[in-house]
Amino acid sequence: MKKKLAIAALCMVLLFIWCNSMLPSGMSNSISEAVRAMLGRHTAEIPETIHQMLPDGILTIKHVRKFAHLLEFFSLGVLCALAFLENGKPVSRNLGWAMFVGLLAGVLDETIQLFNDRTSQVKDVWIDFLGFCIGVGLLCLVRAICRHYKLKKQKKGDA
Repeated sequence: MKKKLAIAALCMVLLFIWCNSMLPSGMSNSISEAVRAMLGRHTAEIPETIHQMLPDGILTIKHVRKFAHLLEFFSLGVLCALAFLENGKPVSRNLGWAMFVGLLAGVLDETIQLFNDRTSQVKDVWIDFLGFCIGVGLLCLVRAICRHYKLKKQKKGDA
């Protein structure tokens, strides 16, 4: 049941990502500008270290777009890890398939943009894949920590 739910959520996130890629550039720019303006009102809450990474400390639409790619594919990575890695088989056996899905999703995302008035960039595929890998890695790390504490708790109970 958990696997089916993860696959359904994975499909919804893919649909969201690819529908955003189908938007005309004007509409996409308007959405990015609205997000940038909303974040701009909260710049005092952004840690100083992040401000220092931005050129001139200014949050641009380009930053918003790159972060959106990272965040969308982070979500996809978490869901893909739940779908591929939570079925009782060793992680190494399914990890390759999960990574393939993440890279293919990024390539298809950028390919979709070739068919409208938007640009497609290889850099965005790498950003997508990085977000995906962070999502998969974080879920695997949480899973390993939970398993470690579960085994530790069982050993205490057996003693």
